[in-house]
Amino acid sequence: MDEASIGLMYDIAAWQLVSNHKNWPSAGKVMGLASYAEKEWVNQQEKNYYIDSEGLVIPHRQLHSEVNKDSDFQDKANVAGVYQREQEETTMFLIEKSKKLTDVENLCVAGGSFLNCNTNYNILKSGLYKNVHLFPPLDDSGVSLGCALWGAFKYDKLNRKDFFNPYLGRPYSDIEIFNVISRSDKVVYDEYNNDSLLTKKVAQLLNQDKVIGWYQGGAEIGPRALGNRSILASPKPDWMRDHINNDVKLREWYRPFAPAVLFERQSEIFDLDYFSPYMLVTAQVNEEWRDKIPAVTHHDNTARFQSVTKQTNSKFYKLIKEFDNLTGIPVLLNTSFNGPTEPIVETPEDALKSFLELDIDILVMDNFVIRKK
Repeated sequence: MDEASIGLMYDIAAWQLVSNHKNWPSAGKVMGLASYAEKEWVNQQEKNYYIDSEGLVIPHRQLHSEVNKDSDFQDKANVAGVYQREQEETTMFLIEKSKKLTDVENLCVAGGSFLNCNTNYNILKSGLYKNVHLFPPLDDSGVSLGCALWGAFKYDKLNRKDFFNPYLGRPYSDIEIFNVISRSDKVVYDEYNNDSLLTKKVAQLLNQDKVIGWYQGGAEIGPRALGNRSILASPKPDWMRDHINNDVKLREWYRPFAPAVLFERQSEIFDLDYFSPYMLVTAQVNEEWRDKIPAVTHHDNTARFQSVTKQTNSKFYKLIKEFDNLTGIPVLLNTSFNGPTEPIVETPEDALKSFLELDIDILVMDNFVIRKK
């Protein structure tokens, strides 16, 4: 039997459809591309997997190899749609088989394939498990962390009901941040005395359609920016999505942005009321909200939302709450703080450098509000 590697299949799709010689292929691009596929065409294509007496078999080969990164956009989108279909169906086969073999009520997943937010939506909607936990570093590092957590639970070092804090990076002090910005002759700054004054000011700037680099505390573990190393913007203007893709992130126009939402309000906005603090599941945006938050509503009316509470990130929660007070919209556009060829910023020096290079209007590092001269 061939190894049933769902991740390898999706990597093949990335190399085929979206890779270039400068950048490592991104499976996330394939997922965004697949939402533009013509569903009727996708449904007519043969399956690229089968189930034999031993289990699932996925032949690792290119699908429709005549289509590549230089092909027509719709052709690429259609083939991406086939890969996405295979990813969803094969993952659900394994999830269902796991349920039959174990009959447990709780599911915790890690590994890169579970960064596919549409698949995670299918798992939740299936109702197979009472509780589903999507671990924030959903790559191979998440598997090793799971082993460490198991050991900690086994020896009673952790409470199983504790929220897993993804903000494991080193926080930088006000003095360290001040030293960085004071050395630059390209910026001016104001310092705010407390979080309440700061979040009110930043919410006003966001309501004026300013793009904000938001740098707070320790960095997030995993691939998602969760409100400590984020680029933030208002979700209200339809043009904001194209502006950040084209002018800030310098990336493909078809890629969506995530909404960070107050947890207590998310059931009004999405069809899935699941606590998603790590931004790992897609849901449908309810019809009455699509015109209110078009910058974070994808082409197929979905959004990969992040649930924010006082417990998960109190300062980020206060900021979204202040924006809600101004606008009646408890949502901010949230994307990672980096340029097209960079990792997410880590140090204050990284943040200032990216701020000066990218088309970001304001940089907020802790309680410093920084502008370009």
